[in-house]
Amino acid sequence: MIRKMMFAALKNNITAPTGRIIKVSVEDDSHSTIAAWNKWVPLATHGVFKDTTGAATTIKLIEVNSVSAIVSYGYISHPVNDPDFPDAVLDANLYIELSTTKNMQFQGLNPSKQYTFIFATYPNTYDISYGQQSHILGGVQKIVANDTDAIYKCYFESVSPDASGNITYSIAGLGNSNYAFLSAFIIKEL
Repeated sequence: MIRKMMFAALKNNITAPTGRIIKVSVEDDSHSTIAAWNKWVPLATHGVFKDTTGAATTIKLIEVNSVSAIVSYGYISHPVNDPDFPDAVLDANLYIELSTTKNMQFQGLNPSKQYTFIFATYPNTYDISYGQQSHILGGVQKIVANDTDAIYKCYFESVSPDASGNITYSIAGLGNSNYAFLSAFIIKEL
């Protein structure tokens, strides 16, 4: 009985979201919004995101330097069935080309909270290998593969915004062809 109680206590101490969860699909203007997901359209004017309950937050993402393009494939060549990112949010991508780093900034975060960010990429482009891509959030870099027809996720855990509630985010391609893609992201307030 004591072991069960100790295990339950340990299990409850694992960092889990206690605040809001915000889900964002990178889209073009032709797509409709998916239930519980925000639609973020590059090169557009952006408002604040809603959390999964539909309540408005103060959180938004702005472009510091403009993105190359938005590519909408309009299909998934085979079901991904990812538990975090449904197929419907993977069929369009922010497309970053030729060794260009694109800088963005998350704004409106609570400076007294920490956040987990999960970025997803699904370069669904005819069996082409794009090498790797770099994601930098708040000065921490993570590198993920960037091959076609597979989802790659990049996790940043327990991230604190600056005193103004901002975090800088950058994405760039690495490797042979130096392209990068971003399909969707999730923000979990801890």
